[in-house]
Amino acid sequence: MVTPRRDDGYSQTHPSATRCPFWVEDGRLEIETGTCSFITLEQTSTTDLKSNTPIRSTLLFDTQSAKEGTAYFHFTVNGDRVWQTEVPLPTGPGFQPIRFTLARDYPAGITLRLHFHNHGANMWRILPFVIDDTP
Repeated sequence: MVTPRRDDGYSQTHPSATRCPFWVEDGRLEIETGTCSFITLEQTSTTDLKSNTPIRSTLLFDTQSAKEGTAYFHFTVNGDRVWQTEVPLPTGPGFQPIRFTLARDYPAGITLRLHFHNHGANMWRILPFVIDDTP
């Protein structure tokens, strides 16, 4: 779900910013930035998350045609920033693996948030965040 503006630090500091449309297709979160500059999405965890748990996902993007600048992404667990990245713009098509390990335990029911902001018309896709149990 979209984070309410009152709970979204970015929209509080950028009150005129327009939220981006998003949708889920084939299990991927898709964000299109032709008419907007940011989105912060959240959901409640349904299970306890243990310290040292490795999490993974993938950020996918087509050719990003925005003028020179940077796209920013970050992921928080109960307000703790556990992952962030920047993608220089413009750029060709590509992907960035997302990998992080939780530094502490979190109980079920806490808030997970994904924040993104950039400028220009771009298309981003994010695969589901999953516990990385690969050896």
